[in-house]
Amino acid sequence: MPKISDEKRQARRDQILSAALACFERHGLHGATMELIIAECGLSAGAVYNYYPSKSALIAAALGLALEGWSAALAPLLSSEPPTPLGRLLARVVEVAGAVDSAGRRGRLLELMAWGEAQRDEAVRALLSAHYRALTQNFARAIDRARGATQLFPTPEGERDAEALLLVAMGALARGAVFGPADDSGLATALAALAQ
Repeated sequence: MPKISDEKRQARRDQILSAALACFERHGLHGATMELIIAECGLSAGAVYNYYPSKSALIAAALGLALEGWSAALAPLLSSEPPTPLGRLLARVVEVAGAVDSAGRRGRLLELMAWGEAQRDEAVRALLSAHYRALTQNFARAIDRARGATQLFPTPEGERDAEALLLVAMGALARGAVFGPADDSGLATALAALAQ
């Protein structure tokens, strides 16, 4: 059997993940069978199973990709110099969480579906839990920095407020995934007022 390059291998993984995401979006996590995913990506069953041995492995990989996208979109904001002002930080986190562009909406839909899947799949629960813990820590540090704190670890107040921000962001994620775009033009002002 001829060897394939790392680039070709990654392209195949991406092709399979893209097909899986499309199937998850159309049919949900449980309705998207491996047969549908295989047909969508146009590869043989053996090729798909070579990269992803189960639907659970595909769900975890697709969810990991969606969560990485959210983290990557927020990274510059959370570590900017000078620190992002609190009102802008809050509004931008909600904006990113509720992103409804094509890639963002697909990722948000998957994340929303994964909340239900986490009730029965420990691997999905662990992936979501680790992601939200890391986000909360990053939010806490950014909130503390916006308030002028200079210590290495988040303050208790920063952690408390980061938990609240995560809950608001999760609401924005659900709203964007279910209802699509929303007018958030007054959100920055409303969140800044809440932060006072």
